[in-house]
Amino acid sequence: MASPLAVVATLTPPRALPRLLPRVLPSALTRWPAESQQRACRNALLATTALTQLRHERDEVEQFLDAHARRWARASGDVRRAPAAEGTARVPLRAAL
Repeated sequence: MASPLAVVATLTPPRALPRLLPRVLPSALTRWPAESQQRACRNALLATTALTQLRHERDEVEQFLDAHARRWARASGDVRRAPAAEGTARVPLRAAL
């Protein structure tokens, strides 16, 4: 989105610009902090959403791999290779990254 000053500059002949600047510039300067804050909040929301999605996918992969390792250990009869049962203390995958 173009700034109001840029729009006025492109639509106004050069000799009329000095008359319009006192009206346009203060309004652009007073709107800038609010618009900047809104953009920052929008960016933070998008980043948080993306990170939450990645965390969710990582948790799904971790659960799948744990279940697969338990099935494999049960099928092979090797209890030593079986991962910790649910509810026991262990280091999650994301903490190791």
